[in-house]
Amino acid sequence: MDYILILWKGDINIIQDYAKEFRLYSNDELIDAYNQQVKTGMTGVHRQALYLCGLGHEFMRRFDESPIVLENNVLSLTGAAGLVHGHLLIDISKFSDQRAVINQEKDHIEKESPTIFIPEDNMLPLEFSSLIIRVESIKNHYGTLEAFYDEHGKCGVTNGEILIMQEMNSPPHYLIEYAQNVLLPLGLKEKEDYLFAEEELIYGVGYEPSPLLNKPHPACEHIPWLSSIITLEGNYVWYKSNNERV
Repeated sequence: MDYILILWKGDINIIQDYAKEFRLYSNDELIDAYNQQVKTGMTGVHRQALYLCGLGHEFMRRFDESPIVLENNVLSLTGAAGLVHGHLLIDISKFSDQRAVINQEKDHIEKESPTIFIPEDNMLPLEFSSLIIRVESIKNHYGTLEAFYDEHGKCGVTNGEILIMQEMNSPPHYLIEYAQNVLLPLGLKEKEDYLFAEEELIYGVGYEPSPLLNKPHPACEHIPWLSSIITLEGNYVWYKSNNERV
């Protein structure tokens, strides 16, 4: 069950879209989706390979291992998978070495990373395609956050300092339209008052840990009112206090 994968322009975005979709699956649904591919087998269809890459990303994110292996551009399925007491069971021997390498890299990252202060009570996850709005800007241009919710819908999550709305599409057509129809007429400005950002995958092609781990999110790095970090647990953002601003 092997397929030689050659990535074309736009393929990475397709893989990321699949990976975001699989984030919504339960463990059982994720394994069922994989086992169906094992049953079907490699068809030689390029789109199936991209689907499997996205599926493999979610296995790696969730279990730190995957029954889908991509090595030297060769994509392989390793037999049926299952759950035993919440642990992933895969029919594979050669993957154990790759898993050990990734676990060693994970330990190295955790041990060697500098200590970063993150106010966990104010930290919010950045998932899928996100619209991050500065609550202070809503208050300055509109009124209370509660009144803004009442008129424009109680969607998203907030810690009282930033409001995050999310969409699975990339580009996020609904969020772009929301910004054009709601935020811009209020006088809010992109980057000054709100920001678009997309979740960065923790593992890249071939399931290698991302070079962005333990670094600020690229889209948020130069926003004066926003702090961010990409960790093994996910992407996170929080409102930058006055003491953090330089």
